[in-house]
Amino acid sequence: MVGLRPFAATAAAQAIITVDSLADEMVDDGNCTLREAVEAANTNTAVDDCRPGSPIFQDTITFRIDGTILLQDALVITQGVEIQGNGQNNTILDGAETAISGRLISASWIEGNPNVDLTHLTIQNAHSSSGPGGAISSSAVVSLTLDYVTLRQNSGGNGGGLTTTGNVTIRHSQFLSNTVTGSGGALYVTTNGAVTIEQSVFQNNSSQGSGGALYVHEGTATIAHSTFSHNRGESNLSTGGALNLLSSAVTITHSAIFNNYSGSSGGGLRLADSQATISNSTISGNNSAAPGGGLKVEINSALEVRNSTIAANAPVGVVLAESTAVFQDVIIGENEGQNCLTLLDGIIQSLGHNLVDFNGYDFYSCQLDQPTDIATEEGLFIRTLGPLQDNGGPTLTHALMPGSTAVDAGSCSSLHVTDDQRGITRPQGAACDIGAYEGSFVTIYLPLINRDQ
Repeated sequence: MVGLRPFAATAAAQAIITVDSLADEMVDDGNCTLREAVEAANTNTAVDDCRPGSPIFQDTITFRIDGTILLQDALVITQGVEIQGNGQNNTILDGAETAISGRLISASWIEGNPNVDLTHLTIQNAHSSSGPGGAISSSAVVSLTLDYVTLRQNSGGNGGGLTTTGNVTIRHSQFLSNTVTGSGGALYVTTNGAVTIEQSVFQNNSSQGSGGALYVHEGTATIAHSTFSHNRGESNLSTGGALNLLSSAVTITHSAIFNNYSGSSGGGLRLADSQATISNSTISGNNSAAPGGGLKVEINSALEVRNSTIAANAPVGVVLAESTAVFQDVIIGENEGQNCLTLLDGIIQSLGHNLVDFNGYDFYSCQLDQPTDIATEEGLFIRTLGPLQDNGGPTLTHALMPGSTAVDAGSCSSLHVTDDQRGITRPQGAACDIGAYEGSFVTIYLPLINRDQ
């Protein structure tokens, strides 16, 4: 039985509840475990040595001790709370691999304040054999925020790291090596759920279904300054090696999607009955078993790409079927086979200032027909882009090579563009550069020397 300590029954102001034990228990033994702290926040009463939560304000749970807590069962959150760790290497919530048969954190029916904030901690090794959310499940009534959180090596049916039908904000966080037997290796968003992802990394996640990292069904996603790399849709039916959207909408800015794989199509991104707006971003080095190594856009979808680079994807950079796409200030090149493929009345509209490599037919496969569109001469596209690497900023980019035809050939008007993927101000020269990267090239004038004097 858990006893009550001599605290006031309720607190009128925000309560700060301090965890001082790494045990996972509900025992009256004079300490405050994380499980007891959550119960104190849920019930607004003192539990063991944990002070009571507030019935009015969002409570904060902090940690006086560093280390790993082996959780034997889910932490069920029913009141708005912030769980504030001491750093991703110092506060670790661990599912103890086989010791737990379900997710670690469940935020479902929240009374009063709907905000649940997890900050400065790691959640790992949660294994839910079926159902949503290997590590975290968050319902429609919850507003969940992850800030400086690592979710790694979790697994489940859908959403190895997190499943939500509500609002989720993810900042400065990492989803690493999460796996699912269904869809959304790292994150699964469904039923009017909405996710905002900023300055975060999704890497080495995998699914047997679709969306190696992120799957959105009847929801929305906003992604900025983030990286999706080395994620995989493993089966021959998997679409969207990094991201898969079905009846949904996504906005992607200042981000990099690279080296992902799909066992079917859409190695980087797949849209079905969905809308996507992509700007100041790089889609590079993605692969799939069927055409659409970079992007597969199908079933009445709409794609808009501006000031971005789509390069070195295989096979085919962009496949469009029964859908439309708009390109402006985009570099499309070095994709295996051909850069674009339109099927079943797929339509690409050029708004000008695009650059594509020309190998006899690719210029026309992307339907780039504006006077300001540029085709490089055969075999010369290699002079346009440098390798994908750290060129400054939070995400990887392809730098423009000196003398590239993309330099100063952009319009500077797409979506009122003011910077590039790295955050460098545009333009650096006479006009904006085409693609995700804005070059800064210095012209050096050498004095003439008259050798006759």
